[in-house]
Amino acid sequence: GTLQLSSVQTLQQCYVDANKYKEHTLRSRNTVAASVSHKHKMIYRNIPKSASSTSRHAMMDFLEGQDLQLKHDELINLIHEDNYTMVSFIREPLTRFYSSYDEAYFRMGPWMGEGEIVWDKPKLREWFKNVKHKMDKYPYLYEGMKEINDFRKMYCPKEVLGTGRFLDCNEYDSIDDGRLLKRFEQFVHDYDGIEPFDVHLNMQTTNLIYGSSGEPLPMSALYNASDAEKEWQEVASQKGVTILDGEMKH
Repeated sequence: GTLQLSSVQTLQQCYVDANKYKEHTLRSRNTVAASVSHKHKMIYRNIPKSASSTSRHAMMDFLEGQDLQLKHDELINLIHEDNYTMVSFIREPLTRFYSSYDEAYFRMGPWMGEGEIVWDKPKLREWFKNVKHKMDKYPYLYEGMKEINDFRKMYCPKEVLGTGRFLDCNEYDSIDDGRLLKRFEQFVHDYDGIEPFDVHLNMQTTNLIYGSSGEPLPMSALYNASDAEKEWQEVASQKGVTILDGEMKH
């Protein structure tokens, strides 16, 4: 647009219908999940798939933070009474959506109910049992799949699978013959954005509001997730902490 507003200033003009988007805000109706550094009077609000892993790493390992569930009045007091700053990172929406879909697709696959990756994780199996109904709207997503290897064979080169180093699959171009792409495109057509089947599909804006009212959180700054390491070096520098190049690897 043409208005000379920062991301934070733009956010403060926003209002989200908390009832309409209640499935996005369930976790923030009473509390806000955040990493808090009392030493540096700083709060980081986590947004999944927007440099969240890098940011929590910065808060925990460099700024002496800890993960907390802050009640809304506690958050307000820290910011307005104790002069804490609150920051987060935002990502180009379409790029984030692709990444969020990939994460959600893996987390909600039938292999989470049984199979090699959950056989020793009873709590994860129980969680999946309670949430798998959310996929009923999209029966085509996992058609023909049961085990995680059924999925891997659709996108990972055979020679990479043969090594047993499955994480390496992410370093190679997909061999998808179009079936996964077609399912994704059908999902985009069918998904209304109102009821995400996984937390990673929650919109960025709904992570930056009070879930009970829809009003924006009192953010001090919103940084660019695509340059998270440099941004965190600058943030830490303002707090008297040095993060050297390459130290953000985790």
